[in-house]
Amino acid sequence: MINIKKGYTLIEVIISITILAFISPLFVFVIKEMVNFSSNNTQRQNFIGIIQLRRSLSLGVKHMIESDQICMTYNDDLMCFEQYESNLIAYPGTQYFLVKVNDVNFFKDDGWIMFEFESESKNYVVKLIKL
Repeated sequence: MINIKKGYTLIEVIISITILAFISPLFVFVIKEMVNFSSNNTQRQNFIGIIQLRRSLSLGVKHMIESDQICMTYNDDLMCFEQYESNLIAYPGTQYFLVKVNDVNFFKDDGWIMFEFESESKNYVVKLIKL
C-alpha cells in the first residue's frame, strides 16, 4: 500500500508563517529606502554639479558676472553658465550642472563669486570661488 501525503502539516504552516513574519519588515525597509533614494536624486545631482561648477570656475580667467549668468575665458574660449528652463547649463557644449533650479543669481560678495538659486522650494546661497 502506498500512503500519499496531501497538504501541509500544522508545523510546516507555522514555520512558513514565522519565516514570513521575520522577512517582511526587511522588505518594507528596502521599499521605503528605494522611495527615499529617488526623492533625494535632485539634491545629490545638484551637490555634484556645484563641485563641478567650482572646478570649472577655478580653471577659468577673466570672470564676467551678471545677475543671471557668469562668463569666463576657459582654454582661450568664452564659456558661460546660465539657467535654461529649469537647469543650470554651460555653453558652448550645453553641459548640465544643476537640475530643477529656479531664480538663478550670480553675484560678488567680499571677493567671492556667490551663487543663489531655488530648488524644490528651498533657497540656497553657495560660495563658489574667491577671486
